Amino acid sequence: MIINGYIHQSDPAYEVTQNEYGRELTEADSVWLEEELEMIVPKLKKLREFSYDAYAENSDISSWDFLKLCPNLVHISIYNSDVTDYSFLNNFTGMKLLILKGCKVESADALINLQAPERLCVYDTPLVEKEEEIQKLCEALPNTEILISGDRIENDRDWDWSWSYE
Repeated sequence: MIINGYIHQSDPAYEVTQNEYGRELTEADSVWLEEELEMIVPKLKKLREFSYDAYAENSDISSWDFLKLCPNLVHISIYNSDVTDYSFLNNFTGMKLLILKGCKVESADALINLQAPERLCVYDTPLVEKEEEIQKLCEALPNTEILISGDRIENDRDWDWSWSYE
């Protein structure tokens, strides 16, 4: 499920930046969207991938906690979100890919209890500016490939990504 992201024709996706009349989202629209996602997404028990990009003004989500009710997620991508609490991620034991690009992740503490995803992307987060936090994250997740920036990868691995084509 892709919401507000780069959409391939074959992807199940939903664009919320504008409605059919081209009207920009209001803050009330964003609240409505979040309420709808909180009701719908947890019912998708077989959902394996979830992606959300808060690139439009007033389109951010205030909490991602509803995702912890989707036990089969193996890929979560969240872009440009102002949310600072990512403790919901600790519920996932089969996570393969986690992307938090442009999010407000400020310390390794928010991620060190992850159940060792294969790949973690923290591009453009406040975390990447703090070398000791990066080292703390690398020590906590020694088997996770961590993408720090376009030219820096920690714990570089050669993974089998065929699961993402299933």
